[in-house]
Amino acid sequence: MKILQICNKPPFPPVEGGPMAMAAITNGLLNAQHNVSLLVVDSEKMKSDFSKISNEVLEKTNYKSVFINLKINPFDAIKCLLTGKSLHAIRYMKKDFLDAITAKLDDENFDVIFFDSIFSAVFIDEIRKLTKAKIVIRAHNVEHKVWERIAQNTKSPFKKFYLNHIYKSLKNFELEVCSKADAVFPISDVDTAWFQNRLPQKLVKTLPFGVDISKKVEISKHNKTLFFIGSLNWSPNIEGLLWFLKEVWNNNKLDFPELKLVVAGRNMPDELFEFADNRTEFVGEVPDSTDFMLENGAMIVPLLSGSGIRIKIIEALMNSKVVISTKIGAEGINYTHGKDIIIADTPEEFCEAINNYYNSAENSLSISENARQLIENEHNNKIVIDDLIKTLNKLIDE
Repeated sequence: MKILQICNKPPFPPVEGGPMAMAAITNGLLNAQHNVSLLVVDSEKMKSDFSKISNEVLEKTNYKSVFINLKINPFDAIKCLLTGKSLHAIRYMKKDFLDAITAKLDDENFDVIFFDSIFSAVFIDEIRKLTKAKIVIRAHNVEHKVWERIAQNTKSPFKKFYLNHIYKSLKNFELEVCSKADAVFPISDVDTAWFQNRLPQKLVKTLPFGVDISKKVEISKHNKTLFFIGSLNWSPNIEGLLWFLKEVWNNNKLDFPELKLVVAGRNMPDELFEFADNRTEFVGEVPDSTDFMLENGAMIVPLLSGSGIRIKIIEALMNSKVVISTKIGAEGINYTHGKDIIIADTPEEFCEAINNYYNSAENSLSISENARQLIENEHNNKIVIDDLIKTLNKLIDE
């Protein structure tokens, strides 16, 4: 099978959740002996670092990248407000991007065009005219839900008005572009149910984030350190982390002077450093997320908004870490509260969960073991890819 995988950000090296999910698909299809070509959008936020991409990946995928300026133009923002178009979508509607896709399709024939995110598919109408390949979209989130939840949590009337426009226009784009694909592959069952309800005639099937479960890790000793890791140019991460720092971390129900919080992430804003002290450390981007996780104790995921699935939670569970998350943060994961993940939605619940973690090494060990088992059962990348291949072959034969 020949597949053109189009990504709205570089999947290699996989430095955050989205790229990790993209890279898992690429690696899985290559390991299954299928032909994958990669076309990648570079931007000022994230560029392909060819010095960190293996020659094998570059050669096997015929890796191509195209730079797009994704900075928000004030005139585009006003235009979108007046016309109802999605600002998030039009950022990708650049001639250079379309030209790069056209060049790929002129050079080769493909069985499948695999848009890895809805934003990769902004030129779906033009591409339909250029190829007979089946077109599928991998939905990493129900994108508009992220902004809808942020709008709900916003108090400023003007900001709420604008965010409501953002999420409504994004919702319209999301449904329109997915309705034009041959299949939609959401990343979680929760998102799949949402799309199936609104696109009942469309093939919609969950494509989970898969991991290589052959990589074994030893369960680390009970480490009385909390950690957060995530991209800090993503609004829900900032929103949730600030809430945790203000409402939980400084709560008088946490009375453990030796308990430490370590925060890692790309593009760390200056406002976070106001919270730095002898028990709160901000380390910025780390070279290896797995090493960082293994060096620290329990992972906190205090998300108040968002959608899809948190790849970092999957990574943490795979590494047998205790995860304390809000329901929104753990959304899309087939967890059991208290068995493989601890759920906390209020400051009081977070404090209780942290206190229990701090005081009970035995219970933490049990959760760590169950966390790894959950990933082996639900997110084995070989099983994920085998199922994807069967679905694509059936689609091609129709």
